[in-house]
Amino acid sequence: MPRERASIPEELLETRQRLEEWRAANRPRSPLPEWVWQEAITLAQRHGVNCTARVLRLDYMQLKKRLPARPQLRSANFVELIAATVPNSARCLIEVESPHGKLRVEMSGAPDWSQLLRAWRQS
Repeated sequence: MPRERASIPEELLETRQRLEEWRAANRPRSPLPEWVWQEAITLAQRHGVNCTARVLRLDYMQLKKRLPARPQLRSANFVELIAATVPNSARCLIEVESPHGKLRVEMSGAPDWSQLLRAWRQS
């Protein structure tokens, strides 16, 4: 047990002690009071859902459902391609693959990216 205590943050141990006292004073399977869930949410945000649920002996999925939703990262709507100018390039090969098919363009000199992308979208 001493080894376990060393790896558990002090605030989790304190909350676990208070929760064990509440459990001892109440009937088994009694709904947990809201203060338990509020403290568990705060602790889960600091120490992770798994660690908090394990130390406090809470249902992992119930705790995870109560956490505020993280803002979704938006995907890019626009990607800018900046081509380096290559003087006297003899040959250029571009290959692109998508769910709709493959595109292979071979040309001499540097491509005009805007025309190339426009042609690809229209095909």
